[in-house]
Amino acid sequence: MKSNKDQIIVLNAIRYKDKNWVIKALTPDRGIVPFYLSPSPKNTKGRSKQNFQPFSLLEVISSQRNQNSMASIQEAKIQHLLIDLRTNIHKNSISLLLAEVLTKVLREESADPLLFNFVKTSITELELEQEFYANYHLSFLARLSKYLGIQPQMKAHARFFDLKEGVFETSKPLHPHFIESEESTLLADFFTQPWPECQSIRLTGAKRQELLKELLKFYQYHVVGFEEPKSLAVLTEVFR
Repeated sequence: MKSNKDQIIVLNAIRYKDKNWVIKALTPDRGIVPFYLSPSPKNTKGRSKQNFQPFSLLEVISSQRNQNSMASIQEAKIQHLLIDLRTNIHKNSISLLLAEVLTKVLREESADPLLFNFVKTSITELELEQEFYANYHLSFLARLSKYLGIQPQMKAHARFFDLKEGVFETSKPLHPHFIESEESTLLADFFTQPWPECQSIRLTGAKRQELLKELLKFYQYHVVGFEEPKSLAVLTEVFR
Protein backbone atom coordinates (compact mmCIF):
# COMPACT_ATOMS: atom_id res chain seq x y z
CA MET A 1 0.00 0.00 0.00
CA LYS A 2 1.43 3.37 -1.06
CA SER A 3 1.48 6.32 1.33
CA ASN A 4 1.51 9.96 0.21
CA LYS A 5 1.92 13.30 1.94
CA ASP A 6 0.32 16.23 0.11
CA GLN A 7 -0.27 19.92 0.57
CA ILE A 8 -3.86 20.39 -0.56
CA ILE A 9 -6.43 23.10 -1.19
CA VAL A 10 -9.93 21.69 -0.74
CA LEU A 11 -12.30 22.62 -3.59
CA ASN A 12 -15.38 20.65 -2.65
CA ALA A 13 -16.67 17.64 -0.72
CA ILE A 14 -19.32 15.29 -2.09
CA ARG A 15 -21.17 12.85 0.16
CA TYR A 16 -20.51 9.23 -0.72
CA LYS A 17 -22.37 6.28 0.80
CA ASP A 18 -23.93 7.53 4.00
CA LYS A 19 -21.25 9.20 6.15
CA ASN A 20 -18.33 9.04 3.74
CA TRP A 21 -17.06 11.82 1.50
CA VAL A 22 -15.08 12.32 -1.68
CA ILE A 23 -12.83 15.34 -1.34
CA LYS A 24 -11.77 17.11 -4.53
CA ALA A 25 -8.53 18.97 -3.89
CA LEU A 26 -5.83 20.92 -5.70
CA THR A 27 -2.23 19.79 -5.14
CA PRO A 28 0.99 21.46 -6.35
CA ASP A 29 2.50 18.47 -8.15
CA ARG A 30 -0.45 16.19 -8.98
CA GLY A 31 -3.08 18.71 -10.07
CA ILE A 32 -6.65 17.89 -9.05
CA VAL A 33 -6.78 14.78 -6.85
CA PRO A 34 -9.88 13.05 -5.40
CA PHE A 35 -9.50 11.72 -1.86
CA TYR A 36 -11.73 9.34 0.07
CA LEU A 37 -12.66 10.54 3.58
CA SER A 38 -14.31 8.12 5.99
CA PRO A 39 -15.63 8.94 9.48
CA SER A 40 -12.95 9.02 12.15
CA PRO A 41 -13.64 7.92 15.75
CA LYS A 42 -13.81 11.07 17.90
CA ASN A 43 -12.57 13.00 14.83
CA THR A 44 -8.98 12.02 15.55
CA LYS A 45 -6.01 12.98 13.35
CA GLY A 46 -7.82 15.97 11.86
CA ARG A 47 -10.28 13.92 9.81
CA SER A 48 -13.36 15.86 10.88
CA LYS A 49 -15.50 16.85 7.89
CA GLN A 50 -15.40 20.38 9.32
CA ASN A 51 -11.74 20.63 8.32
CA PHE A 52 -12.56 19.95 4.65
CA GLN A 53 -14.59 23.00 3.72
CA PRO A 54 -13.89 24.75 0.40
CA PHE A 55 -10.52 26.53 0.35
CA SER A 56 -9.22 24.75 3.46
CA LEU A 57 -5.41 24.63 3.39
CA LEU A 58 -4.26 21.26 4.69
CA GLU A 59 -1.41 18.80 4.81
CA VAL A 60 -2.77 15.28 4.44
CA ILE A 61 -1.32 11.81 4.66
CA SER A 62 -3.18 9.31 2.51
CA SER A 63 -2.85 5.66 1.59
CA GLN A 64 -3.54 4.11 -1.81
CA ARG A 65 -3.86 0.38 -2.54
CA ASN A 66 -2.92 0.70 -6.19
CA GLN A 67 -2.56 3.26 -8.95
CA ASN A 68 -6.20 2.91 -10.02
CA SER A 69 -7.74 3.25 -6.54
CA MET A 70 -8.71 6.45 -4.77
CA ALA A 71 -6.37 7.61 -2.03
CA SER A 72 -7.88 7.44 1.45
CA ILE A 73 -7.04 10.22 3.91
CA GLN A 74 -5.49 8.91 7.12
CA GLU A 75 -4.39 12.17 8.73
CA ALA A 76 -4.98 15.87 8.10
CA LYS A 77 -3.31 18.94 9.55
CA ILE A 78 -4.56 22.51 9.12
CA GLN A 79 -1.89 24.70 7.52
CA HIS A 80 -3.65 28.04 7.90
CA LEU A 81 -6.59 28.75 10.18
CA LEU A 82 -9.25 30.55 8.13
CA ILE A 83 -11.49 32.30 10.64
CA ASP A 84 -12.87 35.16 8.52
CA LEU A 85 -13.55 32.94 5.50
CA ARG A 86 -15.82 30.82 7.70
CA THR A 87 -17.52 33.52 9.80
CA ASN A 88 -17.75 36.53 7.46
CA ILE A 89 -20.72 35.87 5.18
CA HIS A 90 -19.32 38.08 2.40
CA LYS A 91 -15.89 36.45 2.37
CA ASN A 92 -17.47 33.01 2.68
CA SER A 93 -19.70 33.58 -0.36
CA ILE A 94 -16.68 34.81 -2.37
CA SER A 95 -14.64 31.75 -1.40
CA LEU A 96 -17.47 29.37 -2.33
CA LEU A 97 -17.83 30.96 -5.77
CA LEU A 98 -14.09 30.87 -6.51
CA ALA A 99 -13.70 27.29 -5.30
CA GLU A 100 -16.61 26.24 -7.54
CA VAL A 101 -15.07 28.03 -10.53
CA LEU A 102 -11.79 26.17 -9.95
CA THR A 103 -13.60 22.81 -9.93
CA LYS A 104 -15.08 23.72 -13.32
CA VAL A 105 -11.91 24.97 -15.04
CA LEU A 106 -9.18 22.65 -13.72
CA ARG A 107 -8.51 19.11 -14.90
CA GLU A 108 -7.00 16.25 -12.92
CA GLU A 109 -3.87 16.17 -15.06
CA SER A 110 -3.20 19.91 -14.81
CA ALA A 111 -0.39 19.86 -12.22
CA ASP A 112 0.93 23.41 -11.89
CA PRO A 113 2.92 24.54 -8.81
CA LEU A 114 2.62 28.19 -9.87
CA LEU A 115 -1.17 27.91 -10.05
CA PHE A 116 -1.24 26.18 -6.66
CA ASN A 117 0.81 28.98 -5.11
CA PHE A 118 -1.41 31.60 -6.74
CA VAL A 119 -4.57 30.04 -5.27
CA LYS A 120 -2.95 29.52 -1.86
CA THR A 121 -1.71 33.12 -1.73
CA SER A 122 -5.14 34.36 -2.84
CA ILE A 123 -6.87 32.47 -0.03
CA THR A 124 -4.60 33.96 2.63
CA GLU A 125 -4.94 37.44 1.05
CA LEU A 126 -8.72 37.25 1.26
CA GLU A 127 -8.57 35.92 4.83
CA LEU A 128 -6.30 38.74 6.01
CA GLU A 129 -7.95 41.63 4.16
CA GLN A 130 -10.11 43.45 6.71
CA GLU A 131 -11.81 46.25 4.77
CA PHE A 132 -11.51 46.44 0.99
CA TYR A 133 -12.31 42.94 -0.29
CA ALA A 134 -15.56 43.49 -2.20
CA ASN A 135 -13.67 43.39 -5.53
CA TYR A 136 -11.64 40.31 -4.67
CA HIS A 137 -13.52 37.78 -6.81
CA LEU A 138 -13.22 40.04 -9.88
CA SER A 139 -9.47 40.37 -9.37
CA PHE A 140 -9.04 36.64 -8.76
CA LEU A 141 -10.96 35.59 -11.89
CA ALA A 142 -9.08 38.09 -14.04
CA ARG A 143 -5.69 36.95 -12.72
CA LEU A 144 -6.64 33.26 -12.92
CA SER A 145 -7.03 33.59 -16.70
CA LYS A 146 -3.23 33.87 -17.01
CA TYR A 147 -2.72 30.44 -15.42
CA LEU A 148 -5.38 28.92 -17.66
CA GLY A 149 -3.76 30.29 -20.81
CA ILE A 150 -6.76 32.44 -21.72
CA GLN A 151 -5.62 35.88 -20.55
CA PRO A 152 -7.06 38.45 -22.99
CA GLN A 153 -4.85 40.23 -25.48
CA MET A 154 -4.54 43.92 -24.68
CA LYS A 155 -4.28 46.44 -27.53
CA ALA A 156 -3.15 50.03 -27.13
CA HIS A 157 -6.07 52.49 -26.76
CA ALA A 158 -8.54 49.59 -26.69
CA ARG A 159 -12.10 50.51 -25.72
CA PHE A 160 -14.16 47.34 -26.24
CA PHE A 161 -13.69 43.89 -24.73
CA ASP A 162 -14.49 41.23 -27.33
CA LEU A 163 -15.65 38.33 -25.13
CA LYS A 164 -15.80 35.87 -27.99
CA GLU A 165 -12.27 36.46 -29.27
CA GLY A 166 -10.74 37.32 -25.91
CA VAL A 167 -9.27 40.63 -27.10
CA PHE A 168 -9.56 44.26 -26.02
CA GLU A 169 -10.25 46.07 -29.30
CA THR A 170 -10.10 49.71 -30.41
CA SER A 171 -13.39 49.46 -32.31
CA LYS A 172 -16.66 47.61 -31.85
CA PRO A 173 -16.60 43.99 -33.07
CA LEU A 174 -19.02 42.97 -35.83
CA HIS A 175 -20.93 40.69 -33.45
CA PRO A 176 -22.91 41.38 -30.25
CA HIS A 177 -20.63 39.49 -27.83
CA PHE A 178 -18.61 42.38 -26.49
CA ILE A 179 -18.59 44.85 -23.61
CA GLU A 180 -19.05 48.59 -23.97
CA SER A 181 -16.32 51.13 -23.30
CA GLU A 182 -16.92 51.96 -19.60
CA GLU A 183 -17.13 48.35 -18.46
CA SER A 184 -14.23 47.33 -20.71
CA THR A 185 -12.00 49.96 -19.12
CA LEU A 186 -12.88 48.68 -15.66
CA LEU A 187 -12.22 45.05 -16.60
CA ALA A 188 -8.93 45.99 -18.26
CA ASP A 189 -7.79 47.31 -14.88
CA PHE A 190 -8.61 43.99 -13.21
CA PHE A 191 -6.74 42.05 -15.90
CA THR A 192 -3.63 44.23 -15.76
CA GLN A 193 -3.29 45.33 -12.13
CA PRO A 194 -2.27 43.35 -9.03
CA TRP A 195 -4.74 42.95 -6.19
CA PRO A 196 -3.63 45.93 -4.05
CA GLU A 197 -4.39 48.33 -6.91
CA CYS A 198 -7.75 46.66 -7.58
CA GLN A 199 -8.89 47.48 -4.06
CA SER A 200 -9.26 51.13 -4.99
CA ILE A 201 -11.49 50.55 -8.03
CA ARG A 202 -14.79 52.14 -7.01
CA LEU A 203 -17.85 50.13 -8.00
CA THR A 204 -21.50 50.10 -7.04
CA GLY A 205 -22.94 46.74 -6.08
CA ALA A 206 -24.89 46.63 -9.33
CA LYS A 207 -21.81 47.43 -11.43
CA ARG A 208 -19.77 44.80 -9.58
CA GLN A 209 -22.41 42.16 -10.33
CA GLU A 210 -22.51 43.23 -13.97
CA LEU A 211 -18.73 42.87 -14.33
CA LEU A 212 -18.78 39.48 -12.61
CA LYS A 213 -21.39 38.17 -15.05
CA GLU A 214 -19.32 39.42 -17.99
CA LEU A 215 -16.20 37.70 -16.62
CA LEU A 216 -18.13 34.46 -16.29
CA LYS A 217 -19.36 34.83 -19.89
CA PHE A 218 -15.72 35.23 -20.93
CA TYR A 219 -14.93 31.94 -19.17
CA GLN A 220 -17.85 30.26 -20.94
CA TYR A 221 -16.38 31.24 -24.30
CA HIS A 222 -12.84 30.11 -23.52
CA VAL A 223 -13.08 27.12 -21.13
CA VAL A 224 -14.68 24.05 -22.67
CA GLY A 225 -17.76 22.92 -20.75
CA PHE A 226 -17.74 25.85 -18.33
CA GLU A 227 -21.17 26.60 -16.89
CA GLU A 228 -22.41 29.40 -14.66
CA PRO A 229 -21.57 28.49 -11.02
CA LYS A 230 -24.52 27.61 -8.81
CA SER A 231 -23.01 29.65 -5.97
CA LEU A 232 -23.38 32.84 -8.06
CA ALA A 233 -26.96 33.20 -6.81
CA VAL A 234 -25.77 33.12 -3.20
CA LEU A 235 -23.08 35.73 -3.83
CA THR A 236 -25.56 37.98 -5.63
CA GLU A 237 -27.97 37.80 -2.70
CA VAL A 238 -25.28 38.41 -0.07
CA PHE A 239 -23.88 41.49 -1.83
CA ARG A 240 -27.28 42.94 -2.71
